[in-house]
Amino acid sequence: MICTKCGKIIEFENDRLEQLQSQVVAGFGFHMLQHRMEIYGICADCLKSREQRMPLQAAKPGERAVIRELTGGSNIRMRLLSMGLRVGDTVEVITNNGQGQLVVAVDFHRFVLGRGMSQKIIVQPVHPEAAKS
Repeated sequence: MICTKCGKIIEFENDRLEQLQSQVVAGFGFHMLQHRMEIYGICADCLKSREQRMPLQAAKPGERAVIRELTGGSNIRMRLLSMGLRVGDTVEVITNNGQGQLVVAVDFHRFVLGRGMSQKIIVQPVHPEAAKS
């Protein structure tokens, strides 16, 4: 198995898989000299460290999240920056009922954002355990 993120190679043996290969080869009347199987994916370590990201509009009231990216065109990014919302800021969702505007707090400032604008703000949730350490 080969991790496409870190390049780690994990070798494994599986008796049932080896038997199945032999059965398939014999079924075709083929004489196998050697074989190789490669499985590509993401290893457990990389999956653990992978950041979970979502648009701000998906955050629930009371949830805290860190802004990781401002997407969209240059106008919307400049508008967000001029409002004072920057990558790395921790926001707390004050209200978000799933439609219309949502209210977030950054430090001692509150921002009222439309759904379209909040969709352009990509955040990573701050888990309570991580905030304690």
